[in-house]
Amino acid sequence: GFGAAYVLTPGAGGTWSETLLYGFQGGSDGAIPDAPLSPGPSGAYYGTTFAGGSSGNGTVFELKPPAQPGGAWTETVLYSFKGGNDGSGPKAGVTTGAKGVLYGTTFGGGTGAAGTVFLLTPPAGGVGTWTESVIYSFNGGGDGSGPQAPVTLNQGNLYGTTCCGTPGGTVFRLSHAPAGSWTKATLFNFATYATGAFPSGNLAIDTKGVLYGVTTAGGPSQAGIVFSLAPVSKGKPYKLTTIHSFTNGTDGGAPYGGVVLLTSGTLYVSVTAGCNFGVGGILQFV
Repeated sequence: GFGAAYVLTPGAGGTWSETLLYGFQGGSDGAIPDAPLSPGPSGAYYGTTFAGGSSGNGTVFELKPPAQPGGAWTETVLYSFKGGNDGSGPKAGVTTGAKGVLYGTTFGGGTGAAGTVFLLTPPAGGVGTWTESVIYSFNGGGDGSGPQAPVTLNQGNLYGTTCCGTPGGTVFRLSHAPAGSWTKATLFNFATYATGAFPSGNLAIDTKGVLYGVTTAGGPSQAGIVFSLAPVSKGKPYKLTTIHSFTNGTDGGAPYGGVVLLTSGTLYVSVTAGCNFGVGGILQFV
């Protein structure tokens, strides 16, 4: 009852079969895996749990495939959040960077008690303990709070959203300096509900540096929007363009899952309300 990781495999005649990879026990192994899995080396997967772990504040884990087909997958907790300055309650998955480093966010914890962006560094030689480092701790208000989406890695920078603060959330960038420190810039504040509120999904970025995302609320109908953010000039806030304002009608509303951007420029968005049966759907924007 604490969540599971599984795989769906297509078969003949359009029938899919489900295979359970791991069922969480709710203890030190973690509980409530809220986010998608990220592929790792040699067929492994990385993920997070919102709760559980040694302190009950969530985990980052690895799932390794069996040595022989049909065997059991192995779950290993890479890090258990303590709930203090190191963060607590990750709601998003992790993003893989160079040299096997994992980047992620926690919904709470940190020095400002408003969530964190963290990185996990693998042990040398692949044997030993992973090391967690907090890149940034949010402080609430105009700084943002409650990140619940994964970060997007692009040209060494991390891009992400906070669902709360300002009062409608933020879009931010973290830039890595050669000396090892990270600098945070707020690219956009959702200061009024008319422009959108509560971004909670992942961001996508195109070759020109334009960001794409969604808000779960706000906009003319208070049902959320699809937006783009384009850089105007160095050091200045990005310019927001509303691609679509949801109405909770046949177009849906309350998009929580972020966006998928194809190289053709086509966007895909999932919504949790509205559409033909009132319970959400998947939309395409071209």
